[in-house]
Amino acid sequence: MAPMRALLRVTPWMVLPMLAACSADEAPTVIDPTADGAVSAADVAPPNDRADPLFDGGTRDGSADGTAPNDLPRADGATGDAAVGDAGATSDGATGVERCNGLDDDGDGAVDEGCACTPGMTQRCYPGAAATRMRGACADGMQRCEGTGEFGSWGMCAGAVVPADDVCGDRVDNDCNGTVDDGPTCCRAGDATACYTGPEGTRGRGVCRDGRSTCNADGTPGACTGQTLPGAEVCNGLDDDCDGTVDEDCQACIANGGAGTPWQIHLGEGPRCWGRTFDRHGDPAEYAFATIPPETDSGWRPHAPPRISFDDPSTLCGVCECRAGGDFTYFQTSFYVPATTPVTSLRVTIANVDDGVRVALFNSRYPAGIVDPGAYAYLGGGSTSDLAMYVVPGRNRVVLTHVDDCCMVRRIADATVTLNGAALAPCGP
Repeated sequence: MAPMRALLRVTPWMVLPMLAACSADEAPTVIDPTADGAVSAADVAPPNDRADPLFDGGTRDGSADGTAPNDLPRADGATGDAAVGDAGATSDGATGVERCNGLDDDGDGAVDEGCACTPGMTQRCYPGAAATRMRGACADGMQRCEGTGEFGSWGMCAGAVVPADDVCGDRVDNDCNGTVDDGPTCCRAGDATACYTGPEGTRGRGVCRDGRSTCNADGTPGACTGQTLPGAEVCNGLDDDCDGTVDEDCQACIANGGAGTPWQIHLGEGPRCWGRTFDRHGDPAEYAFATIPPETDSGWRPHAPPRISFDDPSTLCGVCECRAGGDFTYFQTSFYVPATTPVTSLRVTIANVDDGVRVALFNSRYPAGIVDPGAYAYLGGGSTSDLAMYVVPGRNRVVLTHVDDCCMVRRIADATVTLNGAALAPCGP
């Protein structure tokens, strides 16, 4: 036997033919994982990694130092002794070349494909990026060498846990990046952040604004409150639908914000004697005794008729002489003019008046109001002169001041605001 051992030491190339003649009964021992899924150092050693006169105390790769247990022959004749992190590796540890080391070096989702192994052997494996191995929830799996004869190939890696999206609040590093619950939708309990749930491309445009979300105790974002989302376009000088265009397809109409009716009525201060008598009903000088209430005064009330219908008994009977005193009643509405709409004419027509009406216009150019010398209607009714020169793009407020200056009736009916020759209809909801 001694001469044979000497021969083998001198001519190692003869080992493989001799091994090929081994009986099929000499199958390797299958290494099973321990109860906790780990493999002990003793288990990892293949059947041939033991001292034996035939192998001169070497390992399965024929080396004597036992430092390269994965150096089984590869299909391309190379060995797999390169470690993860060698020069040429990518940022996730993939080198582009499978190195027969239990990792997915070429990043194709398979472990050690093309690497030779002894059928029946098992090894730890990990098909994810090398940088995530054994971090957080990520864990190795096991794979078995499959095939018959002396050399087989590694099968699928079973049981491995690779990175997944973080599950907010579970206190597990699901994406295996070294930080718990840091996914894009996760947050820290109690933190408040800006939020927006509107369509893409509308955030911060027009009237659309962020809200605030307070993180729940389980690490999930709370409801987004206080945000302004796109709505229907309204003729108001704003980009209500947040598409970057203001008042597109907008038509001028009359309305009173919040009133629910085209017009509002204010009953004023009641009858008052002036200490003088005027020559005609509804004389323009009578209105010096009138005070138009502010637009937001609490005395304003909705007036349902779209063109005004007011017919009440006079409050002057037995109080003041005819044309020597009066009782003022006010009506207000507003209309919006898009910036793209040229204004060529504006008239207010009142078909039935007792005793007189004055028309005032309020807007950004005339915040205190403006009254044209021709903006009066007298007993019986009439139309104002053209007020187009006072109109501005945007919102314009119209106030009708009605005066009853004699003991008969207080009446105003069929008031029409006409813009560019067309009567303004009430705005939609």
